[in-house]
Amino acid sequence: MPFDTMITQTQNQNLNVAPTEVKPPIVVVMGHVDHGKTTILDAIRETEVAEGEAGGITQSIGAYETVHNGHKITFIDTPGHEAFFAMREHGVKVADVALLVVAADDGVRPQTEEVIKHILATKVPFIVVINKIDKSGAAVDKVKKELSEKGVLIEEWGGQVPVALVSARDKKGISELLDLILLVAEMEELKYDPAKTGEGYVIESHFDAKKGVVATIIVTDGVLRSGDLIVCGTSFGSIKMMEDDAGQVIKEVFPSKPVRVVGLAETTPMIGEKCAVVSSASTAEAIVVEHKKKHEEFLERIKIEPSGQPRVLTIVIKAAALGCLEALVSVLKQIKSDRVGLKLLKCDVGDIGQADVKKAETSGAKIVGFRVKAGKETLNYADQRGIEIKTFDIIYDFVEGVKIFMSRLLDPEVVKNEIGKIEILAVFKTEKTRMIVGGKIFSGKLKKGLKFEIQRKGALIGSGKITGLQKEKEPQDEVREGNEAGLQIESGVAVEVGDVLVGFDEENNTFSPFCRLT
Repeated sequence: MPFDTMITQTQNQNLNVAPTEVKPPIVVVMGHVDHGKTTILDAIRETEVAEGEAGGITQSIGAYETVHNGHKITFIDTPGHEAFFAMREHGVKVADVALLVVAADDGVRPQTEEVIKHILATKVPFIVVINKIDKSGAAVDKVKKELSEKGVLIEEWGGQVPVALVSARDKKGISELLDLILLVAEMEELKYDPAKTGEGYVIESHFDAKKGVVATIIVTDGVLRSGDLIVCGTSFGSIKMMEDDAGQVIKEVFPSKPVRVVGLAETTPMIGEKCAVVSSASTAEAIVVEHKKKHEEFLERIKIEPSGQPRVLTIVIKAAALGCLEALVSVLKQIKSDRVGLKLLKCDVGDIGQADVKKAETSGAKIVGFRVKAGKETLNYADQRGIEIKTFDIIYDFVEGVKIFMSRLLDPEVVKNEIGKIEILAVFKTEKTRMIVGGKIFSGKLKKGLKFEIQRKGALIGSGKITGLQKEKEPQDEVREGNEAGLQIESGVAVEVGDVLVGFDEENNTFSPFCRLT
C-alpha cells in the first residue's frame, strides 16, 4: 500500500471537514552564500547566530519562530553554499513563502540564478529582499534589472513579486519586511485542521549519544502531541519529548512550529521525509519497510567508486545530518584525478564511534567527519589500530582534507630548483668518472656537494655532482656569480670546454595539487 495512503488511513479525523484555523506562514530564506540571509534572521530574532557559525556559512537547516504584531512566523534558514542545493530543495518543500535574498552591492550571482529557477519551478509565493542597501556600492535598480532578466518581474515594474529593501546590519526595513510576509501569507489563506493528528516533514536529523535519534520537524497540518506514535521515513516510535526552537520542553505542537522530537527508534530519518502520527505499530512497520527501500536507493545514489586509477583512497564519512552527507558526497564526486581513485566504504550520521573504526580497519580506510566528534576512547581505539580520523566544520576544509589523504598515496614528486650555472673554460684532469675543470659562474652560485646537469650546445647530455670547489686555488664551500672557480666533479660523461654545468638541488613535493574540482 502506498505510503501516503497508509498515512491517510491512520488519521483520526473526518476528511470532509474543511480546515478552520489560520496557519502561521513558514518562510524559507534563500540566496547566494554571502548575501546576508542569516544576518537578516539575526536582525529579526536579535540574536547572534551568524557569528557562531563555522566559517560564517549556515551548514545545516535551522528553523526559528518569531512573533510580529501578535502574529507568528516560522523561518527556515537554508545553506547558501552550492553544495547544499539538496537541503535547499527540502526547505522549499515545506515553505508557504520564500525570501529571495540578493545583496545590493553584488547583484544576481550563479547561486541566485539557481535559487530563482527552483522557486519558479515550485511556484511558491516569494518576496525579493534586497539586502545591504547601506553599503557604498549598493545599486538597487541594477539588481531589479538583473532580476527581470532572469524572469523575476517585481510589482513596480508591472509584475507580481513584491520587493523589500533592507539593511540587516542596521536593522533597517526589517519591520516592513515582516509586514510584507504577513500580507503575502494572508493572501494565501493558509489554514489547518485542529481535529487532525499531526503531520509534517523532517528538516534536520541527527543521532545524539544521550537522546538517541533526534529529528527536527516542521508540522504542516494537524496537532502533534507528546506520546503520539509517529513514523518518519525509516524510523518510528512514541514521542518521549518535544523541544521548541528555544530548547523548551512542550507537550503539543501546532502547524508551522519547528520542534525537536525525541523517541524515534533505530535509524535517522532523511531530510525531507514525511512524518505523520499513526494508529498502530503494525502500520508504522509497514511504512518503514517501504521507506527502507527508499533509504537504500539513497545510499546507492551517493555511492563513490574508483574508475580505474592505479591507487585508491578508501574513506568512511560521518556527518551531523543526512542532508550534509548528501552534499559532501556530491562535492567529493567532483574531485578528478587519473592517479588516485576514491572509494566510499561507509557513510552515516552521528558522532564517530568504535564501530566506524572497526569498519575502517577492514580496508585500511581513513575516517573523515563533518560537524561531528570522536570521543577520547574512540580516538585511543583508532590510534591503537593505526586508523586516522580527521574532523571538519567547514566544507572547504573537509574537501581539502580528503585531497591531502589522496595525495599521500602518490610517490613524492621530485622538484629541481636551479641554483647556478658555470661555463667550462678549461679541463685540467680527466679520470674514468672524476674530473677537474675550471670556468666562470654566470648565474647564481655553486656549492660543494651540489648536483648538476651537463648542457652541450643547448642539449642535455648527462649529470654529475660537485665534490670539490676552489676560488683562487683556495677551497670553498660556495662561489657566487661573476667569479671563476675550479671544480672537482664526478660524472659518467666527460665534460668538454664550452659545456655549461647547471647546478640544482631537489625537494620532494608530496602534497602537490594533483586534483582539481570541476
